[in-house]
Amino acid sequence: MLRKEIAGGFLVAGFLAALVSAGAWQDLFLTGHGLVSSVENAPIGPLIAMLSFVCSVGNVPLAAALWKGGMSFGGVASFLSADLITLPLLLIYRKYYGGRLTLRLLATFWLVMSSAGLATWIPVPSVGGDSDHPPPSDRHSRPGLEPHHRA
Repeated sequence: MLRKEIAGGFLVAGFLAALVSAGAWQDLFLTGHGLVSSVENAPIGPLIAMLSFVCSVGNVPLAAALWKGGMSFGGVASFLSADLITLPLLLIYRKYYGGRLTLRLLATFWLVMSSAGLATWIPVPSVGGDSDHPPPSDRHSRPGLEPHHRA
C-alpha cells in the first residue's frame, strides 16, 4: 500500500520539477532575502501541501523539488508537517466536528505549522547551513566519495 503513495509522490515531484520552470518557482517563492524569504515561504508550504497531498512519505520528494525550486528551508519544513490539513482530512474533521470547529482547527494547525517552519530558519545558519538555498545539484561541486582509478 505504501508503495503506491511513494510512487505517487515521486511522480508528482518529477512532473513539477520537469514541467514548472525555474522562473515560475522564483515567482512563487521569495528567495535570497534571509528571514523575509522564510516569513513568506513558511505559510505557503502548508497551502501547497493541502493542494498536492500524496501521503506523508510521498511528500518528501515533492519537498525536495520545492527546495530546489527556491523555497526556503522553513517553507519546506512547514510543507512537510502539513499532512494534518489535507483536503480529505478536512472533510473528515467537518463530518465529525462541524464546519466551525474545522475552520478553527485549520487556522490553528496552519499557524503552528508555519511558525514551526519559520523557527527552523534560526538554527540552520547557526550550524553552518544555508536555509535559503538548496545544496548545489552538480555532483562535482559537492564533497563526496569518488572512486580511485588505478592505471
